[in-house]
Amino acid sequence: MAASPDFLKLIIETILQFKPNLVVELGSGVSSIIISKSLEKNMVGKLISIENDDKYSKITRNNITMENLTEIASVVTSELSMQIIDKKNYMWYNTSFIKNINNKIDLLIIDGPPKITNKNARFPAIPLLKKYFSDNIIIIVDDGNRQDDANTVNSWMNELDNFKIKYIPTEKGAFLLSKIK
Repeated sequence: MAASPDFLKLIIETILQFKPNLVVELGSGVSSIIISKSLEKNMVGKLISIENDDKYSKITRNNITMENLTEIASVVTSELSMQIIDKKNYMWYNTSFIKNINNKIDLLIIDGPPKITNKNARFPAIPLLKKYFSDNIIIIVDDGNRQDDANTVNSWMNELDNFKIKYIPTEKGAFLLSKIK
């Protein structure tokens, strides 16, 4: 399901204001192009987009190539596999994509994996990626109107030190998590 226009606007505004060096996006598509174009406008930054569906990975890669954004963006296909966190099982991206992360993550955009994967499908993002966060990481989460995702965001507060949560009333709801300054 494509990101809503107001969620894409939130991403654009965040990128243009904070000028991240590395954006990691969980779930690819039109948002990957929008992110890449925003980074291009800033003249700084790279995107690594993680997608579990090879069909969508190929479509996004083709669109990135057509838009001449291959120097800025890459799409990694990462099939879902079992991840065990605090003795709980989650189907989440195979973590082999982490080898592509050469810098600290400045902006993490979470719009995957799909909710049909399992309860709290997006929970592993923070426990598995937090050691790669920059000191000024910003996390944007789509689908904040879904109770499952809202619960996940609240549970992340146990994983993150000195963070605040801001709800953004986009079409599907969004959360913006950032360090307390």
